[in-house]
Amino acid sequence: KGLDANDIMLHLFSVTNLQLTIEYATYALEDWVLAPNGDRYRLPRLFTLDQMIRSFLNNREMIVTARSTVRLAEIEKRLHILDGLLLAYPNIRDIVEIILDNDEPKPIIMEKYALSDLQVVAILAIRLSQLRKLEEMKLQGEHDLLSAEAVELKQTIDDYAHRWKKIRKELMDTRRAFGDDRRTEVQPDAVRARIMSKEQLVAREPITAVLSKAGWLKGMRGSNIDVSAVKFREGDKILDHAAGHTTSRLVFIGRTGRAFNMLAADLPGGRGNGEPISKNFVFSISEAPTRLFMINPVAEYIVVTTLGHAFRAKGDGMLTANKKGKAFINFPAGSKLLCMREIDKAHDAIAFITKEGYLGVVNKDEFPLLGKGKGLTAVALKKGSKGLRDAAPVNISEGIRVGTEKRAITIDLEEIREVYLTQRGKAPKGLPMTAVNGMIVA
Repeated sequence: KGLDANDIMLHLFSVTNLQLTIEYATYALEDWVLAPNGDRYRLPRLFTLDQMIRSFLNNREMIVTARSTVRLAEIEKRLHILDGLLLAYPNIRDIVEIILDNDEPKPIIMEKYALSDLQVVAILAIRLSQLRKLEEMKLQGEHDLLSAEAVELKQTIDDYAHRWKKIRKELMDTRRAFGDDRRTEVQPDAVRARIMSKEQLVAREPITAVLSKAGWLKGMRGSNIDVSAVKFREGDKILDHAAGHTTSRLVFIGRTGRAFNMLAADLPGGRGNGEPISKNFVFSISEAPTRLFMINPVAEYIVVTTLGHAFRAKGDGMLTANKKGKAFINFPAGSKLLCMREIDKAHDAIAFITKEGYLGVVNKDEFPLLGKGKGLTAVALKKGSKGLRDAAPVNISEGIRVGTEKRAITIDLEEIREVYLTQRGKAPKGLPMTAVNGMIVA
């Protein structure tokens, strides 16, 4: 329900032979078989597609060659007669006198003009009405046309390339006259068959993933989940949570920066204590996941660590089919993951707030797009600084709100450009006293 019909067809093509194999049986009569009594007959035999096409083309070549040979013989016979008639017209008076003076004029005419029996018979068959100059011109025109056709036929018989050019033209003419639309299309650039992903097969529903300090994981179906009310085993409590949809990819970041992922729809149910995360992934105690995020594989994210390093990353760059995860973030000594937030097309900068209440705004293009790594220094931290408190992508033309959800101040574009906009790695500037302890408010 709700699935795209084309995606379903591509899925079927990938798991069956519907797109690879077309069942057909090609029986045909080809070679003649001679019986002992002298009779000839043909037996049907099974052809492969290649054999069938080659047999057809060989037959077309044989037919074109034989047809050209027969037609050439007819033309040469007619040209022979026309040569005699054209020779007779200039000498028609002498030929008429021979006919009038002799009872058997044929041998005399043959000898005098070196003509064949066939030519003389044609001359003697001329009617008086055909002795006009106009008839001679018609015969000359016919002679010229037949001579040109004879040249073409000889080339067809003797020249292999010319013969196949003629066959191709005849086949194309036949196709235009009698062909219909192809039912089975061969499309070299067609979309390749692919198996539908689990994201496409599951129903899209809101879900909240919850991870406990003891490493237990579960998914709470529905929207507006109060995670503070989620219960685990006695003595255990929530470590992190992320809201999204069952079709989202859930990415876990371990203590050493390794990334693990799973489909949110595969989360264990929200009732009970859930399941240990080690059931889904393989890791040591030092690599255990401590953070989780719902991500979009085609989106771009800003990854920020507490000691002020940052880089951009693609969502699909965090994914791997390996249960041992993949290296993703290289934490400097004493640093850990602060946040990982999606960058929209409208965002043109990244805002950073230190724990001491300083704000720095850096153009997002100053951060490299990496598949893994430590990133670059976002803002210069003073000696003794406790690191970053918050970071988020922003659109500076809309201003930046700093504070809490209930109470926040807005820093407008002019103030951002004059005070807080800086190059990467430079020192941030102090926030107003009303916002010194605030966070970036969306």
